[in-house]
Amino acid sequence: MPSTLHSFLLAQGYYPIALNKSTTNHFLIKGKVNGYSVNFVLDTGASGSCLDGHRVEKLGLTTEASDEKATGLGISEMEKSEVLIEELLLSIFHKTNYTMAVIDLSHVNYALENAALERIDGIIGADFMMEYQAVIDYKTEQMYLKEPVTSS
Repeated sequence: MPSTLHSFLLAQGYYPIALNKSTTNHFLIKGKVNGYSVNFVLDTGASGSCLDGHRVEKLGLTTEASDEKATGLGISEMEKSEVLIEELLLSIFHKTNYTMAVIDLSHVNYALENAALERIDGIIGADFMMEYQAVIDYKTEQMYLKEPVTSS
């Protein structure tokens, strides 16, 4: 029987992702989108994951309009589009052809810059965490993700 949560989750097919705690106690995740380095914030209260529209432009990614609006704390309704990410890498967890929402995160980055903190390029939200059965170990500052089981 595995003696730690880490060894138990590895035996269940989970991939460990290092979380970096900011001075504001938010967990940050370093990743790559199509080979470019990006910074995500892990937000268990966000219903959806997204990339910042300004960062998407700098990465040269093509977006598609969405009929849906983004909503959440601090915003009432915001335009939303989507982008197909050819390759998303979070530590050793690798996804291809992953669709993610694109919204303007200027208000978030403005607040971070005013607090002399690093900008974020996106948010990993509940949709991603549920799809990949996330387990967060706050003590060791690790998140574990697992590929969903597909029915045959």
